[in-house]
Amino acid sequence: MIICFMYKHVGEKIRDIRRIKNISQQKLADVIGVTHQTYQYHEKTGNFDTHKLLKLAPVLACDFNTIFDLNSSEISDNKIIQTPEPPSIHIHYGSIAPEHVNPGDYEFIPLHDTKAAATPAVMDIADGQKNDYVCIPRTITHKHPYTEAFKVIGDSMSPVLEENDIVGVSIYKTAPDLKNYSRHSIYFCQIDDGYGIGYTLKKIQIMKNRYLLLIPINTSHDVMQIDLEEEKNYSPIVGRVVWMSRQF
Repeated sequence: MIICFMYKHVGEKIRDIRRIKNISQQKLADVIGVTHQTYQYHEKTGNFDTHKLLKLAPVLACDFNTIFDLNSSEISDNKIIQTPEPPSIHIHYGSIAPEHVNPGDYEFIPLHDTKAAATPAVMDIADGQKNDYVCIPRTITHKHPYTEAFKVIGDSMSPVLEENDIVGVSIYKTAPDLKNYSRHSIYFCQIDDGYGIGYTLKKIQIMKNRYLLLIPINTSHDVMQIDLEEEKNYSPIVGRVVWMSRQF
């Protein structure tokens, strides 16, 4: 099994690589030719242009594609590899939490029962069907206190998310402003597919402050479009994927 945590934007990924490799913000600011304060803004917001990222990659000792891979990774001096599941993170199944786990150290997040809907890449959630638990250390869950777990249905986000992966979704209590969404993150969205409200995991893009594009990673699937002016009765973006688990 592996556990991956999703970065919100490229600045967060650069921050972690920089810290592990003991590289200061000032050094990276000098590399791209900006002040320390300007670099802090870039790292905080992820607002790096391609030219700057190409300069940073050799200093961070990783390639350009690695920087843009927003799944978390184990970072060594020479390369970045996918992180195996740490011993303290577990996936537990059943209606009762296991006795050998101290509930004070862990949070047990109910795992929603999902199934394929009539429309491809859309899934239904069975109300009340929460018979499994995802067990995550509180040192992680305190960063995302309103997290729910779902099983992935379909391959529209392959290879990042595969069928039967489990994702943790940080649920929005209040929908963020449209300008605060990241094109690099994966979001949990609700959509009326003509058969009722279904759910889908997609990257998103906002066009003309009106149209929401739901974008698959697997290009064999179609992009979905929601007219936000017509869907004022509900917020189509439910939350953001903050971690995923894959069983081998």
